[in-house]
Amino acid sequence: MARRREVLAALLASAFAPRALAAARQHVVGYLSGGARPQESIAAPLGELGYVEGKNLRFEVRVPADWEPRTLAAAAAELVAAKPDVLIALLGWRVHALAAATRTIPIVSLGTADPVGEGLAQSLRRPGRNITGLSLGLSDAVEATVRLLRRMRPSLRRVAMLYAVDPRPAFFERAARAAGVEPTYIRVGDAGDAERILRPFAGEALFITPAKDAPMEHYGVVAQRLRIAVVGAVERPLMMYGLEFVDAARRAAAIIDKVLRGANPAEIPFELPDRPSFLLNRTVARELGLEIPSDVLLRATELVD
Repeated sequence: MARRREVLAALLASAFAPRALAAARQHVVGYLSGGARPQESIAAPLGELGYVEGKNLRFEVRVPADWEPRTLAAAAAELVAAKPDVLIALLGWRVHALAAATRTIPIVSLGTADPVGEGLAQSLRRPGRNITGLSLGLSDAVEATVRLLRRMRPSLRRVAMLYAVDPRPAFFERAARAAGVEPTYIRVGDAGDAERILRPFAGEALFITPAKDAPMEHYGVVAQRLRIAVVGAVERPLMMYGLEFVDAARRAAAIIDKVLRGANPAEIPFELPDRPSFLLNRTVARELGLEIPSDVLLRATELVD
Protein backbone atom coordinates (compact mmCIF):
# COMPACT_ATOMS: atom_id res chain seq x y z
CA MET A 1 0.00 0.00 0.00
CA ALA A 2 2.82 2.40 0.91
CA ARG A 3 4.53 1.66 -2.39
CA ARG A 4 1.30 2.38 -4.28
CA ARG A 5 0.95 5.74 -2.53
CA GLU A 6 4.53 6.61 -3.48
CA VAL A 7 3.88 5.76 -7.13
CA LEU A 8 0.66 7.79 -7.13
CA ALA A 9 2.43 10.75 -5.56
CA ALA A 10 5.16 10.56 -8.18
CA LEU A 11 2.61 10.49 -11.01
CA LEU A 12 0.75 13.48 -9.60
CA ALA A 13 3.98 15.41 -9.18
CA SER A 14 4.91 14.65 -12.77
CA ALA A 15 1.48 15.72 -14.04
CA PHE A 16 1.62 19.07 -12.29
CA ALA A 17 5.31 19.80 -12.86
CA PRO A 18 4.75 21.87 -16.05
CA ARG A 19 2.28 24.10 -14.19
CA ALA A 20 4.70 24.53 -11.32
CA LEU A 21 7.44 25.33 -13.81
CA ALA A 22 5.20 27.87 -15.56
CA ALA A 23 4.41 29.54 -12.26
CA ALA A 24 8.00 29.59 -11.00
CA ARG A 25 9.09 32.69 -12.94
CA GLN A 26 7.49 35.96 -13.88
CA HIS A 27 6.12 35.91 -17.41
CA VAL A 28 5.86 39.14 -19.37
CA VAL A 29 2.96 39.69 -21.78
CA GLY A 30 3.27 42.63 -24.16
CA TYR A 31 -0.13 44.09 -24.99
CA LEU A 32 -0.71 46.49 -27.90
CA SER A 33 -4.01 47.88 -26.72
CA GLY A 34 -6.79 49.92 -28.25
CA GLY A 35 -7.42 51.52 -24.86
CA ALA A 36 -8.70 48.76 -22.56
CA ARG A 37 -6.52 47.25 -19.85
CA PRO A 38 -5.87 43.52 -20.32
CA GLN A 39 -7.24 42.85 -16.83
CA GLU A 40 -10.69 43.44 -18.26
CA SER A 41 -10.47 40.37 -20.48
CA ILE A 42 -7.36 38.22 -20.56
CA ALA A 43 -6.01 38.56 -17.01
CA ALA A 44 -8.93 36.71 -15.39
CA PRO A 45 -8.79 33.53 -17.53
CA LEU A 46 -4.99 33.56 -17.30
CA GLY A 47 -5.41 33.67 -13.53
CA GLU A 48 -7.50 30.50 -13.72
CA LEU A 49 -4.53 28.88 -15.46
CA GLY A 50 -2.13 29.88 -12.68
CA TYR A 51 -0.78 33.22 -13.98
CA VAL A 52 -1.37 35.93 -11.37
CA GLU A 53 -0.53 39.53 -12.16
CA GLY A 54 1.96 40.92 -9.68
CA LYS A 55 3.26 37.46 -8.82
CA ASN A 56 4.24 35.41 -11.85
CA LEU A 57 2.69 37.62 -14.53
CA ARG A 58 3.40 41.16 -15.68
CA PHE A 59 1.78 43.11 -18.50
CA GLU A 60 3.72 45.58 -20.62
CA VAL A 61 0.98 47.72 -22.16
CA ARG A 62 1.18 50.31 -24.91
CA VAL A 63 -1.86 52.36 -25.90
CA PRO A 64 -1.11 54.26 -29.13
CA ALA A 65 -2.43 57.80 -29.36
CA ASP A 66 -4.11 56.95 -32.68
CA TRP A 67 -4.41 54.09 -35.16
CA GLU A 68 -2.07 55.48 -37.79
CA PRO A 69 0.57 53.00 -39.05
CA ARG A 70 3.53 55.10 -37.86
CA THR A 71 2.08 55.41 -34.35
CA LEU A 72 1.31 51.70 -34.16
CA ALA A 73 4.79 50.82 -35.43
CA ALA A 74 6.43 52.94 -32.71
CA ALA A 75 4.31 51.34 -29.98
CA ALA A 76 5.03 47.85 -31.32
CA ALA A 77 8.78 48.58 -31.37
CA GLU A 78 8.62 49.68 -27.72
CA LEU A 79 6.91 46.43 -26.76
CA VAL A 80 9.46 44.32 -28.62
CA ALA A 81 12.28 46.23 -26.91
CA ALA A 82 10.79 45.21 -23.54
CA LYS A 83 11.53 41.56 -24.52
CA PRO A 84 8.21 40.01 -23.47
CA ASP A 85 7.59 36.27 -23.56
CA VAL A 86 4.55 36.77 -25.77
CA LEU A 87 2.84 39.66 -27.55
CA ILE A 88 -0.95 40.04 -27.81
CA ALA A 89 -3.26 42.38 -29.72
CA LEU A 90 -6.82 42.61 -31.02
CA LEU A 91 -7.65 43.36 -34.69
CA GLY A 92 -5.54 43.11 -37.78
CA TRP A 93 -3.75 46.45 -37.93
CA ARG A 94 -2.31 46.00 -34.42
CA VAL A 95 -1.31 42.40 -35.12
CA HIS A 96 0.34 43.56 -38.36
CA ALA A 97 2.30 46.20 -36.43
CA LEU A 98 3.61 43.54 -34.04
CA ALA A 99 4.36 41.15 -36.92
CA ALA A 100 6.42 43.85 -38.64
CA ALA A 101 8.34 44.51 -35.42
CA THR A 102 9.44 40.93 -34.69
CA ARG A 103 9.76 37.55 -36.37
CA THR A 104 10.89 35.76 -33.22
CA ILE A 105 8.70 36.74 -30.24
CA PRO A 106 5.44 34.74 -30.29
CA ILE A 107 2.33 36.77 -31.12
CA VAL A 108 -1.18 35.72 -30.10
CA SER A 109 -4.00 37.48 -31.93
CA LEU A 110 -7.08 38.09 -29.79
CA GLY A 111 -9.07 38.35 -33.01
CA THR A 112 -7.87 38.79 -36.60
CA ALA A 113 -10.20 39.10 -39.59
CA ASP A 114 -8.51 36.70 -42.02
CA PRO A 115 -5.00 35.57 -40.96
CA VAL A 116 -4.23 33.67 -44.16
CA GLY A 117 -5.63 36.29 -46.52
CA GLU A 118 -3.78 39.03 -44.64
CA GLY A 119 -0.47 37.19 -44.95
CA LEU A 120 -0.12 36.54 -41.23
CA ALA A 121 -0.26 32.75 -41.55
CA GLN A 122 0.42 30.09 -44.17
CA SER A 123 -2.72 28.24 -43.12
CA LEU A 124 -5.13 28.25 -40.20
CA ARG A 125 -4.18 24.70 -39.26
CA ARG A 126 -0.45 25.29 -39.38
CA PRO A 127 0.36 29.04 -39.24
CA GLY A 128 4.04 28.56 -40.05
CA ARG A 129 5.16 31.86 -38.48
CA ASN A 130 5.41 33.35 -34.99
CA ILE A 131 1.69 34.23 -35.01
CA THR A 132 -1.37 32.28 -33.90
CA GLY A 133 -4.56 33.01 -31.97
CA LEU A 134 -8.19 33.61 -32.87
CA SER A 135 -9.43 34.05 -36.44
CA LEU A 136 -12.63 36.10 -36.67
CA GLY A 137 -13.60 34.58 -40.01
CA LEU A 138 -14.71 37.97 -41.34
CA SER A 139 -14.01 37.13 -44.96
CA ASP A 140 -16.65 34.38 -44.80
CA ALA A 141 -19.04 36.68 -42.94
CA VAL A 142 -18.71 39.47 -45.52
CA GLU A 143 -19.17 37.11 -48.44
CA ALA A 144 -22.30 35.61 -46.84
CA THR A 145 -23.68 39.09 -46.14
CA VAL A 146 -23.12 40.32 -49.70
CA ARG A 147 -24.87 37.26 -51.09
CA LEU A 148 -27.86 38.02 -48.84
CA LEU A 149 -27.81 41.67 -49.95
CA ARG A 150 -27.90 40.62 -53.61
CA ARG A 151 -30.99 38.53 -52.93
CA MET A 152 -32.75 41.48 -51.29
CA ARG A 153 -31.44 44.04 -53.79
CA PRO A 154 -30.93 42.24 -57.14
CA SER A 155 -29.74 45.48 -58.74
CA LEU A 156 -26.71 45.56 -56.44
CA ARG A 157 -23.53 45.90 -58.45
CA ARG A 158 -21.14 47.67 -56.08
CA VAL A 159 -20.46 47.45 -52.38
CA ALA A 160 -18.21 49.81 -50.43
CA MET A 161 -16.37 49.53 -47.14
CA LEU A 162 -15.96 52.63 -44.98
CA TYR A 163 -12.82 52.35 -42.87
CA ALA A 164 -10.84 54.73 -40.69
CA VAL A 165 -7.18 53.68 -40.69
CA ASP A 166 -4.77 52.20 -43.21
CA PRO A 167 -4.03 49.49 -44.11
CA ARG A 168 -7.47 48.98 -45.55
CA PRO A 169 -9.12 45.62 -44.73
CA ALA A 170 -7.84 43.33 -47.51
CA PHE A 171 -10.34 40.55 -46.76
CA PHE A 172 -13.22 42.76 -47.92
CA GLU A 173 -12.13 42.89 -51.56
CA ARG A 174 -11.72 39.11 -51.81
CA ALA A 175 -15.06 38.45 -50.13
CA ALA A 176 -17.00 40.94 -52.26
CA ARG A 177 -15.59 39.60 -55.53
CA ALA A 178 -16.33 36.04 -54.45
CA ALA A 179 -19.95 37.13 -53.95
CA GLY A 180 -20.08 38.65 -57.44
CA VAL A 181 -19.97 42.42 -56.81
CA GLU A 182 -17.41 45.16 -57.35
CA PRO A 183 -15.72 46.29 -54.10
CA THR A 184 -14.72 49.86 -53.30
CA TYR A 185 -12.87 51.26 -50.30
CA ILE A 186 -13.78 54.60 -48.75
CA ARG A 187 -11.57 56.12 -46.10
CA VAL A 188 -13.67 58.18 -43.71
CA GLY A 189 -13.17 61.94 -43.80
CA ASP A 190 -14.75 64.80 -41.88
CA ALA A 191 -18.43 64.46 -41.08
CA GLY A 192 -19.16 67.35 -43.45
CA ASP A 193 -17.77 65.32 -46.36
CA ALA A 194 -20.14 62.38 -45.88
CA GLU A 195 -22.76 63.47 -48.43
CA ARG A 196 -20.19 64.10 -51.16
CA ILE A 197 -18.29 60.87 -50.48
CA LEU A 198 -21.33 58.61 -50.29
CA ARG A 199 -23.57 60.06 -53.02
CA PRO A 200 -21.95 57.97 -55.83
CA PHE A 201 -23.09 54.86 -53.93
CA ALA A 202 -26.75 55.79 -53.65
CA GLY A 203 -28.87 52.67 -54.00
CA GLU A 204 -25.91 50.36 -53.39
CA ALA A 205 -24.53 48.90 -50.13
CA LEU A 206 -22.02 50.05 -47.53
CA PHE A 207 -20.10 48.16 -44.85
CA ILE A 208 -19.05 50.30 -41.91
CA THR A 209 -16.16 49.10 -39.73
CA PRO A 210 -15.97 50.11 -36.05
CA ALA A 211 -13.51 52.93 -35.42
CA LYS A 212 -12.41 55.07 -32.52
CA ASP A 213 -12.98 58.83 -32.75
CA ALA A 214 -14.29 58.67 -36.33
CA PRO A 215 -17.73 59.97 -37.45
CA MET A 216 -19.00 56.55 -38.54
CA GLU A 217 -22.46 57.05 -37.04
CA HIS A 218 -22.96 60.25 -39.05
CA TYR A 219 -21.91 58.46 -42.23
CA GLY A 220 -24.47 55.77 -41.42
CA VAL A 221 -27.26 58.37 -41.15
CA VAL A 222 -26.26 59.97 -44.47
CA ALA A 223 -26.02 56.57 -46.15
CA GLN A 224 -29.55 55.68 -45.08
CA ARG A 225 -30.82 58.99 -46.44
CA LEU A 226 -29.24 58.05 -49.77
CA ARG A 227 -31.03 54.67 -49.64
CA ILE A 228 -27.77 52.81 -49.20
CA ALA A 229 -28.10 49.44 -47.48
CA VAL A 230 -25.86 49.76 -44.41
CA VAL A 231 -24.15 46.79 -42.77
CA GLY A 232 -22.23 47.35 -39.57
CA ALA A 233 -22.05 48.82 -36.12
CA VAL A 234 -24.23 51.91 -36.48
CA GLU A 235 -27.51 52.79 -34.81
CA ARG A 236 -29.89 51.52 -37.51
CA PRO A 237 -28.12 49.09 -39.86
CA LEU A 238 -30.05 46.97 -42.31
CA MET A 239 -28.09 44.00 -41.03
CA MET A 240 -25.08 42.81 -39.15
CA TYR A 241 -23.67 39.38 -39.92
CA GLY A 242 -20.84 37.99 -37.86
CA LEU A 243 -19.19 34.95 -36.39
CA GLU A 244 -18.95 34.64 -32.63
CA PHE A 245 -16.73 32.80 -30.20
CA VAL A 246 -18.00 31.05 -27.12
CA ASP A 247 -15.81 32.46 -24.33
CA ALA A 248 -13.17 34.03 -26.58
CA ALA A 249 -11.06 35.29 -23.66
CA ARG A 250 -10.61 31.80 -22.20
CA ARG A 251 -9.75 30.36 -25.58
CA ALA A 252 -7.15 33.08 -26.16
CA ALA A 253 -5.76 32.57 -22.65
CA ALA A 254 -5.37 28.84 -23.33
CA ILE A 255 -3.28 29.65 -26.43
CA ILE A 256 -1.15 32.13 -24.47
CA ASP A 257 -0.64 29.43 -21.85
CA LYS A 258 0.61 26.99 -24.51
CA VAL A 259 3.08 29.59 -25.79
CA LEU A 260 4.34 30.42 -22.29
CA ARG A 261 4.94 26.71 -21.75
CA GLY A 262 7.17 26.61 -24.82
CA ALA A 263 4.85 25.57 -27.66
CA ASN A 264 5.78 26.85 -31.11
CA PRO A 265 3.11 29.30 -32.41
CA ALA A 266 3.91 28.15 -35.96
CA GLU A 267 2.36 24.81 -35.04
CA ILE A 268 -0.62 26.01 -32.94
CA PRO A 269 -3.76 26.14 -35.14
CA PHE A 270 -5.81 29.31 -35.22
CA GLU A 271 -9.07 28.98 -33.29
CA LEU A 272 -12.25 29.53 -35.34
CA PRO A 273 -15.62 31.01 -34.31
CA ASP A 274 -18.32 28.71 -32.98
CA ARG A 275 -21.55 30.17 -34.31
CA PRO A 276 -22.93 32.80 -36.70
CA SER A 277 -24.90 35.85 -35.64
CA PHE A 278 -27.23 37.67 -38.00
CA LEU A 279 -29.19 40.79 -37.08
CA LEU A 280 -31.83 41.94 -39.56
CA ASN A 281 -33.82 45.18 -39.28
CA ARG A 282 -37.17 44.77 -41.03
CA THR A 283 -38.12 48.42 -40.54
CA VAL A 284 -35.01 49.57 -42.38
CA ALA A 285 -35.65 47.00 -45.10
CA ARG A 286 -39.16 48.41 -45.63
CA GLU A 287 -37.79 51.96 -45.76
CA LEU A 288 -35.36 50.86 -48.47
CA GLY A 289 -38.09 49.05 -50.36
CA LEU A 290 -36.38 45.68 -49.98
CA GLU A 291 -38.18 42.36 -49.86
CA ILE A 292 -36.77 39.84 -47.41
CA PRO A 293 -37.05 36.20 -48.56
CA SER A 294 -38.66 33.96 -45.97
CA ASP A 295 -35.59 31.72 -45.65
CA VAL A 296 -33.46 34.81 -44.92
CA LEU A 297 -35.86 35.75 -42.13
CA LEU A 298 -35.51 32.29 -40.66
CA ARG A 299 -31.74 32.65 -40.67
CA ALA A 300 -31.78 35.77 -38.49
CA THR A 301 -30.67 35.30 -34.90
CA GLU A 302 -32.07 38.76 -34.05
CA LEU A 303 -34.96 40.54 -35.76
CA VAL A 304 -35.59 44.24 -35.25
CA ASP A 305 -38.94 45.82 -36.15
